[in-house]
Amino acid sequence: MLGTNLLTTLLHPHVDRLGDINPQLLRELKGRLKRFPVITAIALSLLCQIVVMVGFWSGLPGPVMLNDMSLSTYPMIEWRGETQLSPKPMEDLISLDMANRDRVLTSGIVVAHIYETEPVRGDKNLGLNALNTIQQGDRLIKIDGQLITPSGHQLTGPDWQYNVSDLAATIHDRMVQYPHDSLTIPRVQKLINTTIGLEFYNTERGYYTVTLPRVAVSLHYNSYCVVGTSWSNASCTVTADKQSYQIDWPKWYSHIYTCFSVLIVFPLMGGGVFMLANNLADEQRRGTLNFLQLSPKSAFTILSGKLLGVPVCLYLAVGLLFPLHWAIGFKAGYTITQLLGFDLTLLSQTLIFYLAALLLSLSVSNPMVLGLQPWLLAAGVIGFNWVMFFYINSEEFARNTDVNVLLWATLFSPFSSLVYFNFAQATVTPNINLALGDFRINSPEYVILALAHAAGWYALLGHGLERRFNNSDTTLLKRRFSYLLTLIFATLMVGLTGTRLQEDNVPVHLALTVLLSLVYCIFLMVALSPARQTLKDWSRFRHAKPRHERLSLWQDLVIGDTSSPVVAIALNLLLLSSLIGVTFLGYYGDFLPTRLNVLTFVCCILMFIGSILFSTLVSQTLLMLPRQKNWIWLGAVGSISCLVFPGLAMVMEIFWRALAFSPIYVLGMPAQLVLALSLLGTLTTVLGFVHTQQLIRSGRSESQQLLSQA
Repeated sequence: MLGTNLLTTLLHPHVDRLGDINPQLLRELKGRLKRFPVITAIALSLLCQIVVMVGFWSGLPGPVMLNDMSLSTYPMIEWRGETQLSPKPMEDLISLDMANRDRVLTSGIVVAHIYETEPVRGDKNLGLNALNTIQQGDRLIKIDGQLITPSGHQLTGPDWQYNVSDLAATIHDRMVQYPHDSLTIPRVQKLINTTIGLEFYNTERGYYTVTLPRVAVSLHYNSYCVVGTSWSNASCTVTADKQSYQIDWPKWYSHIYTCFSVLIVFPLMGGGVFMLANNLADEQRRGTLNFLQLSPKSAFTILSGKLLGVPVCLYLAVGLLFPLHWAIGFKAGYTITQLLGFDLTLLSQTLIFYLAALLLSLSVSNPMVLGLQPWLLAAGVIGFNWVMFFYINSEEFARNTDVNVLLWATLFSPFSSLVYFNFAQATVTPNINLALGDFRINSPEYVILALAHAAGWYALLGHGLERRFNNSDTTLLKRRFSYLLTLIFATLMVGLTGTRLQEDNVPVHLALTVLLSLVYCIFLMVALSPARQTLKDWSRFRHAKPRHERLSLWQDLVIGDTSSPVVAIALNLLLLSSLIGVTFLGYYGDFLPTRLNVLTFVCCILMFIGSILFSTLVSQTLLMLPRQKNWIWLGAVGSISCLVFPGLAMVMEIFWRALAFSPIYVLGMPAQLVLALSLLGTLTTVLGFVHTQQLIRSGRSESQQLLSQA
């Protein structure tokens, strides 16, 4: 208690200064820096560090045990059950009346490989001479003076041959080379330091005999030990004192660093998004958000106080991980530039999700949605990062040089830096084939790219947050900025276009581009659509402004923020479709060899533009209807209508395939698209007329409306 009072006394002047700078941050800190939450955060952080270190320590290989050894020889020889040698040596040794003589003459056991595996038990000095004598391809003739014969073995079938198992079965009592023959068997332990004589035949030297000592070798394997070569598989290398295994410490530390990175990313992103969304939901339910919006402080000051103060206990828990995280990184061999680069990308990408969570929370006011929104946002962020973690650490990501628009997602996840910093033993980053050329991105370039990408999102999300916080009825995006945003988005789509795709991959690439463009257009519809009352006020009071202060009608429809967004969305659609369409024809025009194919492609682009425009008119027409809570079905109907006419074209395709003998089927897909476009154009024109009449009627005064009804 005395320490708490002393700390309060020392920090009191700084707390007052903080309250003058950012009172919202002081309010959040006072509400959350309580004794129990702080102690809980510290305890959980330390507990996680202890559990991770104990878990990885238990995964290290222990001391050399007898059960890990197997009896072999020095050098260790791998045998092959076939030979291309002349049958001459066997003709001198095998009787002419032996059954299956022809097979014996042309088959046999030869030396496949020779391994200098360091023995754990036994003296290898006697085998040094044999190591310099035996050569790969020499044929084994005798073991301790006994001729190698196939007696007692089944010699039927065309695939008969001596193999390693035949050799082991023949000399089982003399030499054991299998790990299941453990040294715990006393009979096998007695064979250590005994010798075995092998007679070989070489085409150049003829017959020769060598003596091999029997030794015990370790066949133990652990992912964190230095791996040597053995006869049967990769095994751990023992230390000089033969009591323990050599450990690959950089690999062990790098895996710990990756584990700590996962422990930082998921709580920081998922937990932080949940806390921020839940806090704003509580503010709206209690009605205190309106008081914050009426505060004389700027939106940046209040929202930055939310960002820094709401997850402060989470920041404390994660911050306690960083000292050990950095120490482990240095032990793993990473430089300070790599460690700092990972932290910068982590913080920059986390802030993108935090700002997006704040914007979504400010844009939603329905009580039912407010209760579910924090859970949905946190689950979405965690799920996205899980998918990116498994994809980025897969071999496909490391070796794949083809790109598509989904590669953009890697800039939102800090796990992508694990590859560029050579975590998890990633190979050299391959060349990435982009529209502007072939690029190889190293870790500093990736950090710069990730920070620039995050800065662009900060500008966009910060713009929307400022507008929505100051006035909940204003649009999320200024209309004049939408054209620049569309140009940037189209440039990204073009830039992530590979130039070496095979013909079979082009439709998939185009489908992904269209899908992402559809998502962007739906976002544009929401961001540029004003509230119903704002639209009515514009139609009614636009002419009340002085002539020198108001814009012309077309200027107002193109760059005004309170007018109908139909014209602005149409211009954005034309800009987006023309850039992507021209780029596609430039790179993949060879896949459209005829004019009919080009016409079909152009009709598909027009179908996309018309469907989005039709959806915009549907949403705006429904918005102007005198209904309560139009948003429940307004968004659903407006979004689903984007797919109406492409779906209609597919239905017509199925119908015409059923009527294959119809003369109109000769026209093929273009005829279907032209018919669908005609219907689309007609309905869009009708909806445009209806929406225009709605705006005209809403622009009349109430007295004019009453007189017209009378």
